[in-house]
Amino acid sequence: MKSLLCAVSVCLLAALAAAAETGLTGNVLPFRTSWVNAKTIGNVTEVHVHEGQKVNEGDALAQLDDEIERANCDITVLQAEDETGVEAARIQLAQAERDLNRAKTISEKGAGTPIELERAQYAYDVSLNAVKSKQLDHDRYVVAVKSRKTAVENCVVRAPFAGLVAVKAIEVGETTAPVDRKLFQIIDISKVYVDVHVETRLIRELGAGDTAAVTSDIFPDRRFAGAVSFISPATDLGGHSIGMKLLVDNPDGVLRPGMKVGVKFAGKGAGAPGPDVSTDSIVELPSAPETKPAETAK
Repeated sequence: MKSLLCAVSVCLLAALAAAAETGLTGNVLPFRTSWVNAKTIGNVTEVHVHEGQKVNEGDALAQLDDEIERANCDITVLQAEDETGVEAARIQLAQAERDLNRAKTISEKGAGTPIELERAQYAYDVSLNAVKSKQLDHDRYVVAVKSRKTAVENCVVRAPFAGLVAVKAIEVGETTAPVDRKLFQIIDISKVYVDVHVETRLIRELGAGDTAAVTSDIFPDRRFAGAVSFISPATDLGGHSIGMKLLVDNPDGVLRPGMKVGVKFAGKGAGAPGPDVSTDSIVELPSAPETKPAETAK
């Protein structure tokens, strides 16, 4: 049994060495991609970007007509800043409190009439309620300012992350209706994934974090260091291969989505044993693993 296992291991290593020697072919995928739509329905008054343009997170891509939203916001801000109604009600309350205290003092001395005290108490209660009502109205305006400003901000279509404008599907004068209409596609290729498929029998010799050299016929003098970031939990149709993704740094953006690239796994062909990756341990990593310079398989 031990000799059989050794023979199987030797065959696997030989197959992986052959794969490393001949190389595999992979497809380049963007690190992130997102279709951007407006948060509200409106007419487009400005488009700030063109296809292929670099953008940073939060950059304005387009502007919608915000005349009504700005007017409503300005009115609400003025209402929130105007405290004259509250101040006038407080002045009236202070006077009503003085009148009530005076009526109470007179009543305690046996002078005055009960009706005068009741009238003073009623006037005070009315003034107190007026202050509460004016304060409540003012507080509503203060809260409304935030929603009015949000409505104005929603008229700006912004980039969700730094990247390139891959598609611009809107022009000045068009409307964003329906609200889920796709306006721009942003892709991030500061890093890229390389989608590659390996024979199922080789999966025991590969694991998350294993490095590989990525090459392109377009840039024959360059090598890109990649590392396994994802191994599919299922085989492809027929069970002959398993898909995996390599994460590759691409700071100058030369690797573009859709490119065909060559992949050679580093070190495995030299006989270095790989980790035993069980189905339960095959997971997508939350962040990019630390990579080492790729070595040419011998």
